[in-house]
Amino acid sequence: MAKKTYDLLFKLLLIGDSGVGKTCLLFRFSDDAFNTTFISTIGIDFKIKTVELGGKKIKLQIWDTAGQERFHTITTSYYRGAMGIMLVYDITNGKTFDNISKWLRNIDEHANEDVEKMILGNKCDMDDKRQVSKDRGDSIAREHSIPFLETSAKANINVERAFMDLAQAILNKTPSKDSEPRGIDVHKQEGSSRKCSPSPPHPCLAALSALAWQPYSIGWPLFGQLQQHLPTACPLTPFPWMDYLLLVLFIGSALAAVAAAALARLPSSPPPHPHARAAGDGHICCQ
Repeated sequence: MAKKTYDLLFKLLLIGDSGVGKTCLLFRFSDDAFNTTFISTIGIDFKIKTVELGGKKIKLQIWDTAGQERFHTITTSYYRGAMGIMLVYDITNGKTFDNISKWLRNIDEHANEDVEKMILGNKCDMDDKRQVSKDRGDSIAREHSIPFLETSAKANINVERAFMDLAQAILNKTPSKDSEPRGIDVHKQEGSSRKCSPSPPHPCLAALSALAWQPYSIGWPLFGQLQQHLPTACPLTPFPWMDYLLLVLFIGSALAAVAAAALARLPSSPPPHPHARAAGDGHICCQ
């Protein structure tokens, strides 16, 4: 197995209205590149970059979401696993700033409670077209106790700082390995030192259980393929023998499952030692 080249994995998410520059920020940070051609993100995309913070190698998995409403269901499904979320608006478009409240509600509804957040006012290099003052951005950030920065993917202003600050905030909340439990000391457990373990399954049970599902794994794909090529009026197949074949497969599956359940009740080990007693749940406990 390949050795891990990082110590920690942080999952970050970029959200905000379409056209605010989320993808440009991501490419500037990951590839130090800027593309003047606007291509709207379809659904979701991601980039990976490994950085070093606090003496640890941290792999940043950064997800770039589409801002259009039609992708809302897809993008919100990624909120739950995110450890850090960047809310991006365009300082030259007041509507994108007004929608920050909507994006914050989405985070409250779909993300973890302890997720780290940051607000970014992007395109700060276009000050002559500014519609949202820096004070307004700073005000909403203070209101929600969220860090705030103005950035520019084009001029490379505060881009790396934004990602590194967010990663540092996550790292500060991440427990060190030294503080994690290293296992259970059985000598310190309360009560008796006697241990109970469930009896192993019957030797034939695993094989028969696997066999029981073979008709399903064969029959359902076959049935699905046939149905794709049949007229709507035809309930099953155009050939009666195929109907019988599918019926036999399903009946055989049911019989095999019943046999497997019956075998599960059979004893799989020799009678217990005379000095052994049976526990209340049917497991064998050594004296």
